[in-house]
Amino acid sequence: MVRRLFQSTGSIQSQVEIIEDVPGAVNPVNAKLVYVQSPNFHETKLTLAWKFEVEMQDNWYEAYMDASHVSRIHTVIDWASDTPAPKPSPVPLEPSYRVWSWGINDPSEGKRSLVSEYDKLASPVGWHSIPTGRGPLARGRLDSGLFLNSTTT
Repeated sequence: MVRRLFQSTGSIQSQVEIIEDVPGAVNPVNAKLVYVQSPNFHETKLTLAWKFEVEMQDNWYEAYMDASHVSRIHTVIDWASDTPAPKPSPVPLEPSYRVWSWGINDPSEGKRSLVSEYDKLASPVGWHSIPTGRGPLARGRLDSGLFLNSTTT
């Protein structure tokens, strides 16, 4: 079953398709039309594509399929965790950021919002800790045991 609804992000409104009963998915699949960059010989162009967000038991896929060529897949991102989920220690202050939400492509067309919450499943130890040796800046940095703490995003 497919349901259609409209989402508003600031002054931008977009159509979202909700596809239910997808085998293996734990929630309905969100699909919406977006533009993606795609290489074309010696240039990069914007291509209209369907963006699918598929939440599975242990993975969360984000897939981009060309809107005019159904057999062409631009990219698939697997948001799976490759480390066991540690138990986070209490953090005295939770970081917060002023961000442009998904859907705002031009900062002059939208306002930033203050975000301090994060997905505890995707980032079980917070935004600023990663397993030692897994990060690009891990070499030569001080760490606190199993996790490398950082002040960058």
